[in-house]
Amino acid sequence: MKSMMVFDWSTRNKKSAEGQRRPFGHLLNISIYCCVVVGILLYQSSNVSVTVAASYSCISALVCTTIAFANKDGGRSWLFWFTFIYFVFFQLGTVIAAVLLVYDDTLLNYATNFSNYLSTDSIAKSYIASGLCIALIWTLSALFYRKRVGAVTNLGFDLNLYKVAYFLLVFTFPPVLVDLVDQFRLVSSYGYSFFYTSSFQDRESIVPAMGIIRTLNTLGFYMFFAAMPDRRRFSWGAGFFLLVAVLDSMKGARSALIVPLCFITWHAITYYGLKVRIGRGAVLLSLALGFLIFMSIARSDSGSDTFMLTRFFTIGLSKAQYTLAVVLENYNHIEVKSIFALEPVIFPIKYMLYGGDLVGQSESTAILRQDLNHTFSSQLNFGAYLSGAGIGSNFVAEALQFGPVYMPVFLTIWWVSIRFFFKYSKNYRTIFFIQPIVFIHLISSPRASIFPSTWPIIKLLSLFLVVKVIIWFLSKLPKHNRLFG
Repeated sequence: MKSMMVFDWSTRNKKSAEGQRRPFGHLLNISIYCCVVVGILLYQSSNVSVTVAASYSCISALVCTTIAFANKDGGRSWLFWFTFIYFVFFQLGTVIAAVLLVYDDTLLNYATNFSNYLSTDSIAKSYIASGLCIALIWTLSALFYRKRVGAVTNLGFDLNLYKVAYFLLVFTFPPVLVDLVDQFRLVSSYGYSFFYTSSFQDRESIVPAMGIIRTLNTLGFYMFFAAMPDRRRFSWGAGFFLLVAVLDSMKGARSALIVPLCFITWHAITYYGLKVRIGRGAVLLSLALGFLIFMSIARSDSGSDTFMLTRFFTIGLSKAQYTLAVVLENYNHIEVKSIFALEPVIFPIKYMLYGGDLVGQSESTAILRQDLNHTFSSQLNFGAYLSGAGIGSNFVAEALQFGPVYMPVFLTIWWVSIRFFFKYSKNYRTIFFIQPIVFIHLISSPRASIFPSTWPIIKLLSLFLVVKVIIWFLSKLPKHNRLFG
């Protein structure tokens, strides 16, 4: 019978007898199941205080995060990265507020374009739901966990694919650089809030056909990773990838650097055996944190540096928690016509039916785009929605759409799908090509939808297959006419 342990602690010590468990490991595994039970009881209870709910959420997330860091697979596990980012987006702000002694029940109780001040019940429910969700995910990891067997990947180096990727990256980098510098200039001139307006989103780039060029640039990077180059080639490609991410993030989009950095680290650990030492990891984390602080202060229009630091470490790190509370507060007043989690998956079908009416944020998109972001944003503040603003989506809110009883159903489908994908994609280059898309969405999903949009996957995968066919055709030419051997 398969063990129901979330983490097999006997694997941490090779000298331990088979089946032996450390007491601390038992305590963590028992704790995670207790978090599920307590979360269910709290969610069904009435008049739970915000402090109690926040304490439960933070304890549940800290237990799961501790297990994630202690797991022997470490950075090779996609669940490790998901759990870490989940904790940052939902609970870290509350934990820091408690440590700094600035926490109170009103931490998430502030007004925005899409919500007035929230009720204590909605805030408490949001804390309980976020703690219960991550506990359920780790319970599923106990049910579906299997030890890693065999090689990490059976794919070798594809020189022809590497050549095409190299050409695309060299060809597209100059115009991409010009466009990113122009974006930075506009945001610097009009302020960070201009980044979210329709004037910025709908603007014409100073570089002709920039949309096509950016698509080819992305295609080049994903083909580069799919080619599985050696460590030397991978190093320059990874550095190039992060350079573009740094330039993209300079306009104030902090996730534009953090998410690619997480992907590169995971990819290097998983497929190139990168060892992240504690000292080196602390330095990289400090640099990333310093960059986040700098961008948070730089993009602020007002307020002292001390105020901005406090706000960044508390409210700024609780945006996903706040969005969840807004959804719970207003759900009964919103007209819902879809299953939010499935909307990104079926978007290509809608696009074939409605075309350009689904692009941007307009009266037509408010009606046709029925995901969580468009549904709530358009109905809570239509004027702000038309100007380009929105509440975004939320992993827990989508999983909780039909109540806590159905949350395990959504999470089971999600877990099995992600597990299946990463298990088999490593052996098939065509599927391996879309690993970056899936992983980047996965670690962004706490503040996004449960499932990634299939539209960019279909578009990039189609281009990739076209390239593969061209490479195959050229390889069949007489040797003296070949571009690819």
